[in-house]
Amino acid sequence: MTVIVPLREVTFIEKINNSNTGLANSIIISTNTKSKIIFSNINDRDVLIKKISELLARTGEYRGMSRRLTKCDELKPVVHIRSGSILSGGDNTSDEQIDYDSKPEEGCNSATAIGDEDEPIEPWTLQPALNTIFPLPTNPESAARESVKADLWKLHFLDYGTGISTYRTAKARDLVLLGIPEKLRGELWMLYSGAINELETHPGYYDTLCEGSIGLHSIASEEIERDLHRSLPEHPAFQSHLGIGALRRVLNAYAHRNPSIGYCQAMNIVCSVLLLYASEEEAFWLMVALCERLLPDYYNNKVIGALVDQNVLDELVCEHMPELHQKLAPIGVLSMISLSWFLTIFLSVMPFESALHIVDCFFYDGARVVFQVALTILNVNQSLLLKVRDDSEAMTILGGYIENIRVSDISNLIKESYSKFGKIDEEMIERLRMKHRIRLVPAVYSHESTSSNNGCPLGTM
Repeated sequence: MTVIVPLREVTFIEKINNSNTGLANSIIISTNTKSKIIFSNINDRDVLIKKISELLARTGEYRGMSRRLTKCDELKPVVHIRSGSILSGGDNTSDEQIDYDSKPEEGCNSATAIGDEDEPIEPWTLQPALNTIFPLPTNPESAARESVKADLWKLHFLDYGTGISTYRTAKARDLVLLGIPEKLRGELWMLYSGAINELETHPGYYDTLCEGSIGLHSIASEEIERDLHRSLPEHPAFQSHLGIGALRRVLNAYAHRNPSIGYCQAMNIVCSVLLLYASEEEAFWLMVALCERLLPDYYNNKVIGALVDQNVLDELVCEHMPELHQKLAPIGVLSMISLSWFLTIFLSVMPFESALHIVDCFFYDGARVVFQVALTILNVNQSLLLKVRDDSEAMTILGGYIENIRVSDISNLIKESYSKFGKIDEEMIERLRMKHRIRLVPAVYSHESTSSNNGCPLGTM
C-alpha cells in the first residue's frame, strides 16, 4: 500500500522525539487540511527532512504565483476570442512560457502570424469531456457492466478515500484491471498519472499557451491541421467543430509548450481519446505526463524513446522467450511492434473498448503495462510465431489476434500479463532504459541520416 502526499498540501515537517512516541526515526507531516501524518523507521531521516524542506520552499514560490494568477483569472471572461484563418500553433520563439519557469528554446522552428485581421473573430470555450456532449448509445449489457463497476468504485472510495488522498491498494489495481467506469476515467487518469498535481499547481497555464499559439503558423501547426480529421473520425465528437477545435487547441498548446517535440503523428490519436474522457485542460496535462514522463522522448524527430524501448522489449523477449527471440529478432518483427503498439498504447491496433482497458492500466502503473501486455501477446501466439517464414507472416498472425480481442477477453489478457510478467516493474523498465539509452543516444546523434527525419516513422506500423 502506498500513500501520496502532494507537496502543495504540506505546510510543515519536523522530527519526532522517540521518547514521546516510542517510534524510531519518525517524522510528522502537517497539511493545510489540519491533518498530521506520522512516518517511522526512516533511514537518513535528517537528509529526508532537508530535501523536503527545500522542495517546500520552491513549492511556496509556486503557491505565490498561483494566487496571483487566480486573481487575474477571476477577471477573465469565460468566452475566449481568437482570430486568424488557421487556428494553429507550434514550434516558435514567443515570449510566452514554454516550460514552467523558462522561455522557449532559442533556435526552434520559427512561427509567423497568419490570417486576415479583417476576418470575423470567433468565440471559443474550453470543452468538458467530449463524451458528456456526444454520448454513444449503449446496450443493456454494457450499461449493466458499467453500473457494477461504478458501484465497486463507490465502495472502494468509502474504504480508502477519494482524490489525491486516496490509498493505492491491491484492491485499487484489481478494479483498474476490470476497466475504469467511463464516468470516472478522466478523474482517475488524472489522479494516477500525477497530472492532477501539475494542473492544480499551474492555474491559467493552459489558457496562456492557447492564447499564445493562436494565429501562429509553423511546421507543427501544418502537420496538426492535416491530422485533425484523421483522429477517431468515426466518433461524433470529431465530426463536430467542438471536438476538432478542442483537439486543435490541445495539440497546438503542447507544441507551443515544448518546441523540441512540437507535434508528432500518433499524438493526435492519443489526444483525441483523452478528450473523450477528460476536460480539455485535463487532456493537455495528461499529454504532458505521457510525452514527458511515461513515454519520454517518444514523440520527437529522432524518436529516441521509441528506439530505446525497442531495445528494452528485445532484451525482455530474449530473457523470457529465448526461442521466440531467436526466431523474430533477425526478421525485425520486434522493432515493428514496439512502434505500432507503444506509440498509441494499442489504440491504433486493437478494438477501441479493449485498448481503453490498457490505457486505464497504463495511467495507473506506467509503461510497464505496455511491455507486460506486449510480452503476453507474444507468449500467447508463440507456437504459431515459431513457424513463420518471414515478417509479413508474423505481423499477420499478431494483427489478426489483436484485432479480435474483445472487451470480455481483455481483462483476462491483462491479468495474465501481471501474473506472468509482474516482476517487470517500473524500476526495472527505467534501469533497462538507462542501459540502452547510454549506448543508443551517441550513435543516433552521430548518424547524419537521423537529422533528416521529421516526425515519427509510423510508416513501419
